[in-house]
Amino acid sequence: MSTLVSSYTHLPEEEDIGPEGRCYRAQEEIVDYKGRQVLCLHVEAWGVTSCCGGYAPHIATTYIAGYIVRWKHRTNEKGEAVSEVEPISDQAELSEIKQIIQEAYGRAEVYPLFRT
Repeated sequence: MSTLVSSYTHLPEEEDIGPEGRCYRAQEEIVDYKGRQVLCLHVEAWGVTSCCGGYAPHIATTYIAGYIVRWKHRTNEKGEAVSEVEPISDQAELSEIKQIIQEAYGRAEVYPLFRT
């Protein structure tokens, strides 16, 4: 059985991403879990409006990219760093990692970045 590996392109940190008025910020974090490193991406947006007229003053979501296989081992054609991650397919492990993040940051919204 082969291990699925996904490419993850690192986002700029500490700067707004996206068009003005609809931008967000991202911050990466490496979480240790049972001897392995898990790459997580915390994303926050402020003053978000939806197409149906809804408004949210602040949205904070964390995405779990997966276990780090190779860290920033290359750059893409835009010069952005790229890592390889192994998406977490074990649902019990994913649930435990979600719980660690929810307890540490008080975030209800934690999702896997890649589907397995």
